[in-house]
Amino acid sequence: MVALGNTTGAMGDITLMGEPTDPNASVTVNGEPAISGRSVFGSSSITTPAGVTAVVNLGTAGRIEISPESTFTVNSDGKVITGSLANGHMTVLRAAEPVNITNASGAPVALNEGESANASSTRAARDHRDSTGKCIDDDNDGKEECSKFNPIIIVAIVGGVLVAVLVATAGGGGSSGGGISPTT
Repeated sequence: MVALGNTTGAMGDITLMGEPTDPNASVTVNGEPAISGRSVFGSSSITTPAGVTAVVNLGTAGRIEISPESTFTVNSDGKVITGSLANGHMTVLRAAEPVNITNASGAPVALNEGESANASSTRAARDHRDSTGKCIDDDNDGKEECSKFNPIIIVAIVGGVLVAVLVATAGGGGSSGGGISPTT
């Protein structure tokens, strides 16, 4: 008689991107080497080596990205993703509901789609623009992930257009007969 350790079906699958910097290192799921397409079951602990990112597709619940040199234990009931980030960094790529994780110190962090967290953070780590418009790398991942639309530039463009319209309308107040007649 054979008894399986997990009698529930797979909650998702994993896709790996990149190459490990150490040729002897690999992504592991519950301590076993993993390849793209491997099924992920409840309470799967996923560890990524340097150079490799893992994307976990959890169907309608969403997708998460586990950065290189990270360990994340993932759960999902098919609607909500939860987990524990022991070290490293993770990002919510898509989620039907907020993703609730605990960081390395046990503090809860709620992440919405597009938000990230470090194992040591107590809030969602997001990059933002400061008052001068410069993108600040809040999550310290070496990538500036601010919106491509700098609000300061947009305000400057809109302001310039308004000034141009005001100047054009203020200068055209009189009729000097220099216009074009609709009839000849």
